[in-house]
Amino acid sequence: MSVARAADFSFEELRKLLESFGYEEAKTGRASRARVAFINHQTKSIIRLHKPHPNPELKRYQLDDVVGISLNQLVQKALEDKVAVEGRKRG
Repeated sequence: MSVARAADFSFEELRKLLESFGYEEAKTGRASRARVAFINHQTKSIIRLHKPHPNPELKRYQLDDVVGISLNQLVQKALEDKVAVEGRKRG
């Protein structure tokens, strides 16, 4: 599947987007200025990446990673929901 990605998507834009999907930025440890994790406590999913510097724009591979992780999490959630629905139909 091909997904169009902006060439100048900034870290701040990604942070706002992930927060809108229920993720929270977690800054921990000595390297918290460079590395960051976004945690969705409801789905128990974590997205980890390095903050871009000196420019705020994310690299293509970072966008690819976030999209790939997000798609995998959406598929996993859909499968879990399907199993739950099928279990309720049987029980």
